[in-house]
Amino acid sequence: MADFSNIPNFHLKIVFVAHFMLISLSCMGEWAPSSYLFYNFVLIITLLWSIHRHESDEPIQMCIFINGMSVMLDILILAMCFPDSHAGRERFSAALAIIHVILRPFSTLFLAKLLQERSEITGSGGIGNLFSGPRSRTYEDMDKNAGPPLPTGNQGGYDFTTAEQI
Repeated sequence: MADFSNIPNFHLKIVFVAHFMLISLSCMGEWAPSSYLFYNFVLIITLLWSIHRHESDEPIQMCIFINGMSVMLDILILAMCFPDSHAGRERFSAALAIIHVILRPFSTLFLAKLLQERSEITGSGGIGNLFSGPRSRTYEDMDKNAGPPLPTGNQGGYDFTTAEQI
């Protein structure tokens, strides 16, 4: 039996291959609009980004967001553009699109689990800071380095009480 524990990001690569195959086979028919291919292409790009940037949480967060939105978009597209023809290729690609929309919530949960594991390693926030971004900067109190306040009395400066009107 092969040892897959040595392959970096193995589980993420499995998710990538599964989505890639289902997207490719779903787009075989002519029923799918170009928007279906577009948002699935963006998902594939973010999956590749998360495989490449294994030290960062942001790519997986984007994958989770896009995959979650894709569930609603898939349902909308399947409801509006389901093929009327009885051609085998059209029915096959539509059936795989239906299978893909059924499997998307499971892959979203699996990506959330991978994000949680990755955030434990990197020490970042995980799914909780999906839209908050990195919090690397802390608040810097600029007043603490200013020193004691200056007295308000007249110490050789200009005195406005004796100013003449122009």
